[in-house]
Amino acid sequence: MLTSPTGHTCVICQEPIFGSEIRAPCGHHYDIACVTELFQASTRDETLYPPRCCRQNIPVAQVRPHLSQALVTEFEQKGEEFGTLKCVYCSSPTCSRFLGALSEGIWNAKIYACPAPGCRRRTCGSCRGEYSGLMSHICRNDADAAQVLMLGRDAGWSRCPGCSQMIELNVGCFHMTCRCRTEFCYLCRARWKTCTCPQWDERLLAAAEQRVDAQLEAGQGNHTERETVRQRMVRETMERLRVDHDCNHGHWQYRKGGGRCETCGHNLPYYLFRCKGCEMLACNRCRRNRL
Repeated sequence: MLTSPTGHTCVICQEPIFGSEIRAPCGHHYDIACVTELFQASTRDETLYPPRCCRQNIPVAQVRPHLSQALVTEFEQKGEEFGTLKCVYCSSPTCSRFLGALSEGIWNAKIYACPAPGCRRRTCGSCRGEYSGLMSHICRNDADAAQVLMLGRDAGWSRCPGCSQMIELNVGCFHMTCRCRTEFCYLCRARWKTCTCPQWDERLLAAAEQRVDAQLEAGQGNHTERETVRQRMVRETMERLRVDHDCNHGHWQYRKGGGRCETCGHNLPYYLFRCKGCEMLACNRCRRNRL
């Protein structure tokens, strides 16, 4: 059955839309395939949850008629999981299903029975370990969690003092705002503006060099002239990063040519978008649905 064009172009795939479409609150249009893929991706990547366009949430009720019941169920379950600050997962390594919130204290710990088909594991809501029974269970520190924390410390990650979430800083200042809305210093984990730590480190230089190298064309001018221009551009970019590290990425410019998206890390073969404020390079998906 042939469907007529709607007269709109999908903001993600840039193709004309035929048949049903979704109009986001910001005014952009999505074809059903792209909006479905966005909702699927949001169940696997918390940075895409809830699905949004131009920082405005896309109403689930508007998209629900076009989603399978299995995807709707998974989406709702992920909403509960992503909305829980301290999560408990099934203690069975082959299952790891989300169960609920962490219990505070050992005397009022909730015991979770895993609802996953074929899994009968019971998990302690206080220590996150396997629950072996009232008389025999003793809460102990989670060895796997302790190993992750140790690896995180070795990698230079920080931990939110509000919800204990592990956080990695790629570039930018040390002012962190966690998903739980806690603002803290990435270096010492103190509440923001209560410490004397510096706000920047050498990663600022690395980010500036990466952005400048993405702009310069190979073979342009002789080596000495090129390096002089490069060093000047690096200094200018570093200063812009200092000033615009809290950029809201509200205005973008199309940039022809492939490269690496600074947000998701994917390499795009044909084009990227450059933020007019901080000059970040991002793919179309990230600038619309993630940033």
